[in-house]
Amino acid sequence: MNDIETPIEDQIEIINKDAPVDEQVIRRHLPYRGHGITITNNFRFQVTGPEFEYKRETPVLTVEEAKKMIDKAVELKAKAKALKFSKIVLNDAGDLITVLGFNRTDGDLKVAGEANTGRYVYPNVPWIAAALKNLANHRQEMDEIITKLHDLRVSATGRTYRGLSADEYATRLMSFDAEVDRAETVALENA
Repeated sequence: MNDIETPIEDQIEIINKDAPVDEQVIRRHLPYRGHGITITNNFRFQVTGPEFEYKRETPVLTVEEAKKMIDKAVELKAKAKALKFSKIVLNDAGDLITVLGFNRTDGDLKVAGEANTGRYVYPNVPWIAAALKNLANHRQEMDEIITKLHDLRVSATGRTYRGLSADEYATRLMSFDAEVDRAETVALENA
């Protein structure tokens, strides 16, 4: 049985089945090439199915437009499936990865295995690989330094828009001095 010969009861969708019969919203659903064409409450047609599942709604004005949209999507999927792609590049860490194409769901690169692409990829050139490895090592060293310094820092800010009274000034100065002394003691102990 082709899509046009589908019985009318299989083309009907009741949206709110629990509501009283006179308040139920009924949509006519026309199956086409594994997809669906549904008339919406605002009297537009909505295309649904595997090639449109990540788009919330794809409204069109006529059934013919909807069929053309489905035909185009199915053809594009067949063309994309027929393409064989494999390109070896470097990721942010300087590791070799094999790009197989793009993920059709989120648009990110599709890579072989469990490889992490990072944010960018680079051509597979020896000096770039060495530079990326060097950069990754420096980032690791920098992260270690930041972690060490985190507990030793003393805030240099403390603005006030009304000015400091003599008591507030003295209190803040003594607190600052004590914080610097504490940080210095910890730093010397961990040197």
